[in-house]
Amino acid sequence: MQKNQEAVNNQDVSEALGLLKTILKEEKTRIFKAGSDAMNAQDAETARSVLDFANKLDSFTKKVQKLEETWDDLLKDREAASPAVQNIVTGEGKLFGIKTRKVAKGFTRRVNHPLAPKTNFSVKFEDGTVIHSTKACNTFAEVIDKIGAKKVAGLSLICCGEQLVSKQGSTKYPSSNIAISDGLVVITHSSTKSKQKYIQTIAKALKMKLTIIPE
Repeated sequence: MQKNQEAVNNQDVSEALGLLKTILKEEKTRIFKAGSDAMNAQDAETARSVLDFANKLDSFTKKVQKLEETWDDLLKDREAASPAVQNIVTGEGKLFGIKTRKVAKGFTRRVNHPLAPKTNFSVKFEDGTVIHSTKACNTFAEVIDKIGAKKVAGLSLICCGEQLVSKQGSTKYPSSNIAISDGLVVITHSSTKSKQKYIQTIAKALKMKLTIIPE
């Protein structure tokens, strides 16, 4: 139990909430489609139940959005506090005791977000090519470049509520944007584990064989 608690505390809370919103949005879309399919099959009872569940999921998503805003406000309160208060709040705790990064841009907020311990990975392609950079975000971008920026953009994958690969990149987390081929930009605002899952999803969708090697 204690080990699980430490794992939760060491997460980037803002990133975790953003990913949760993305998953909820994708699930809502999937469930609505299933409800529509049920209606087309003239199974009205199932369709109504499914759509009712989707509406409840939408309500939960709004609560997650509110929680994300409350968390950001909490971080702002910590940064606005006196040094003495900050020292006590941060201390040796797991939640606020992690190294922080400045976020200069976003929607309208400027806050500090906890950073999880740095991790990385390598990717080996079927042709023998191995991609590994000093940072997971760069490895991620280079892998997508190798696979084909336009191909990945065509999959319309979502990261933190925005297109993973697009021409404009992220407006929420502009510092996470990395330019790749064909005038496209990839959003790297995700955990290392999430980056690996994105690559697995891309490889499966494009019927590619590759190996992810965690560090």
